[in-house]
Amino acid sequence: MNTAVQLDLLNPAPAGPDPSALESDLLRLGGWHTAAELLIARGEPAADWRKRRLRAEAAASEDIISGQRGYKHADRSTLEELHHFAAWMESQASEMQRRAQALRRRAHARMG
Repeated sequence: MNTAVQLDLLNPAPAGPDPSALESDLLRLGGWHTAAELLIARGEPAADWRKRRLRAEAAASEDIISGQRGYKHADRSTLEELHHFAAWMESQASEMQRRAQALRRRAHARMG
């Protein structure tokens, strides 16, 4: 067996996004921050692919809320902000569920 292949088999697949650095940044900075602001604070260019990475990190976290104003740590958020974020997420989930059900109905109709 090839050694390189053998080593790949021994290494676990890369984990999903790690939000710990983003959580720490938001705790330290407090308040709302856009992706561009967070990247600049890290000394990184505000490239679109870096913003997408931050979005994935935030989505992987139970401690980060997001909205039109950017990202904020839940521990630095008001109860109203937390409620608003949770309600928005629930609304998005309901809309996705509605769309999925509509597409399933369409697929069943095509099958006859």
